[in-house]
Amino acid sequence: VAFPGETGGTRQSDTLKSGTLKSETLKSETLKSETLKSETLLLRIATPADGTAPGDAGRIVEMRAQSLHDTECARAAWSDEGLRRLEAARQYSVPSAACRMACAEPVAGDRIAWTEAAGRTGEVRTIEAVVGTRTALPEGHELALRVIRAFGPDAPEPGGSIRRTEAEVTARGCFRAEWSDEARREQVLHPQKEVREQTRTQDLELSLGKGLSM
Repeated sequence: VAFPGETGGTRQSDTLKSGTLKSETLKSETLKSETLKSETLLLRIATPADGTAPGDAGRIVEMRAQSLHDTECARAAWSDEGLRRLEAARQYSVPSAACRMACAEPVAGDRIAWTEAAGRTGEVRTIEAVVGTRTALPEGHELALRVIRAFGPDAPEPGGSIRRTEAEVTARGCFRAEWSDEARREQVLHPQKEVREQTRTQDLELSLGKGLSM
């Protein structure tokens, strides 16, 4: 496996957790995930495939995932690709018993569950919480949340209040509970749409009224 810019590159989990690697095989696999590009990765430089810069082997460097994406990163095959699939699954959100519906835009009143990074060496934590408020910011939205349950390193206490950006909550996938009135949720998510429809209805009624009076 080679460091990006030499022959190829790999995430830390590929080199440090896989055991033996088939280093003679370097797949041209572009990172396509839109969810983890903002994360910072710790990378250990392996011996470059072309034998250059041997003094860098073993050195730990820090790099943004976006940088790997931009350089068309490739990785070495694992000796057991099934283990890699299990590791990838661990890094992403899964539905909880209560939260089964995919949720790209949490709104006030949603009960949501998600997985987030909990350290710089691959740890994750899972949180289930209720959205109290959703505040618009220049860079997106911020959510005020009341924790129902949480698992993993430094997990917040149930009943406690936390804040996350919408991007942080949805980065690895987010799931929500179904509302008893999904139409009401749609109105909360798109209030301007409701106002436009009400205005359209009022205009129509006004036009009909004028027509009938003629």
